Formats: sequence, C-alpha cells, structure tokens
Amino acid sequence: MTKHDVLPFEDFFIPSAFLGEDVDTNTDVDLPCPVQGDYTVRTKPLYHEDRSPQAALRGAVRPLDANIGSLLVRNDNDKPLGVVGAQYVTTQNMDVYKAMVNALKPTLPGIALNSAWLCEYIERDGAFARFDLDIPSYSCKIEQENGSETTLNLLVSVIVPHGANSPRMLAMAKDSQCDNLIMLREATPPETRRTEGYDYGHLTRPFIADVRQFDDHARTMRKWAKKPMSETEFHRLLRRNGFSSMNQSKLLEHFRAEVPVRGKTVWNAVSTLSAYATHDDLFYVRNSANVDNTMEALTKRLYQVSKIMGSPTFSEVLS
Repeated sequence: MTKHDVLPFEDFFIPSAFLGEDVDTNTDVDLPCPVQGDYTVRTKPLYHEDRSPQAALRGAVRPLDANIGSLLVRNDNDKPLGVVGAQYVTTQNMDVYKAMVNALKPTLPGIALNSAWLCEYIERDGAFARFDLDIPSYSCKIEQENGSETTLNLLVSVIVPHGANSPRMLAMAKDSQCDNLIMLREATPPETRRTEGYDYGHLTRPFIADVRQFDDHARTMRKWAKKPMSETEFHRLLRRNGFSSMNQSKLLEHFRAEVPVRGKTVWNAVSTLSAYATHDDLFYVRNSANVDNTMEALTKRLYQVSKIMGSPTFSEVLS
C-alpha cells in the first residue's frame, strides 16, 4: 500500500480512486522492455605488436597484462566500445533498466504505469545507452503567464555509459507543450564506482524519493510560472554559469520568443534552459554530424542545467 498526497483532482490527471488514498500498487503490470538496447557487454584482452629488441619473434602480437587494461565489446556483434581498467566491472543495460522498473512498480499504481511508453537511444555502437520511460497518466497542469496551460508528466530515465561513468536513474518532468525535460533535482554523480560488489540500491533510493515527490516539484514549478524574471536577470544567470557568448545569444532569443506564452518569468527561464538540454534542432550539438553523440551530449546538458537550477545564482533569482 502506498500513500499519495497529490495535487487536487481537477489539476491532476490521475483517476480519483488514486488521489489522496491508500491504493494497491500492481507489481504484475507489464512495462515496455528495450529492444535495441537488449545487448550485453564483456571485456576481452588487449593485444600489442611486440617489436622490442628482446622479443623472441619481433612483430609478434602479444596480449597485454589485464592490469594494464581490457577491451570492452558487445557480445552480439563484437563491436569495441572502449578500453577499461583492471577494476572495471561490466554493467548490462537490461539489469539497470529492470532495477528501475522493479523500483517503480511498488511506488506507482498500475493505472499510472499502464500508460507508459519507452524511447531508446543507442549511440556510438552501443557505448552509450539511454532509456526514457514516459508516464503520461501521472501529470498535472501548469498555468502560464498569458493564461494558457501546459501539462507536465513524469518521465523516468536510465543512463548506461559503457566504459565510462556509472549508470544513473533520473526522474524528470516533461512539458507536453514542447517535450522539454526538466530534472527534478540536481544530477550529482553516483557515490559508488562501478567496481566489484556494485549494486543498484544507491541509484534506486534517491530515484524513488524523486518519483514520490513529483507533485511537490510540480507545485514549485507552478510558483516559477508566477515568479517574474527579467531578460537582464536571465542574461546574468547565463553569464555566471559559463555559457559562451553564442549560446547566451541563442538562449536569450529563445527566452524572448517564449514571452508571449510563458511571460518574463522564472518558468520561461527554466523552459529555455530545458529546451537547450532537450532539442538539438534548436541548439546544435557540436560535431553531431560526424559523431553519433547527440543524445549523449543532450544528457550532459541535462546535468549542466540541473546544476544551474541548484546553484546559488538561481536561488538569488527566486529570493
């Protein structure tokens, strides 16, 4: 049984039986499973051409000691994904995704989870994997400056960067007006490194806390929609957080374009930053024409924007 104290029913698109009452969560609900991302990875030895003077057979190919490093590859097609150190422990996409799903099932009711749909993003031959699970039934309205409304719904995501940092589980709000993604809290790096004994508990615990507090985050965003913020204040926020002159110009242009709908508000500023972290068609990802890295770069922008929203300069705007 899970207790949900959420926004009033007229503002929250969840059946009334779910609102403010104890409801049975359904652990048997079927959620979408990754297809493109259903591959596994493994390590294999690295080799080098031995041309040292003491070599018995100069030019022979010899394996490197595993303490120096190993090659990370996909099991299905043997594609190389990167070189990893001796302490690296492989993490499988499906294991992380299932850990997130298993954490969600006892947290949200089946009536919400039954609406979920999945987007998969696999880049650099599988070295980067991201799985976005959109839950449109768990949503609420935001009234914007000109009286129009948009809807925010819960979107959860699993990030698996093979050969690099540890996996992450993220909880976000998705703006139905433009598909912008807004992280619910600052995306701090996982405390546990991907080494022997690695598990997903340190990922699921803060993730579930964010999911349960989605309505609190929605209330905060409603306040942002009413909180004034001038173009000058937004420009100062961009400068203090290290945006290039070119990006400052593009972000200010987007802020101005959104004023007729969202107003000169903190909500407009957050939406503009979220557009930068969501839409490569509006804010080009450098070198994406040559390298399959668009979603990986946008994910890094999500982390960047979440850090800005947790910064003292952002708090000054809200004071």
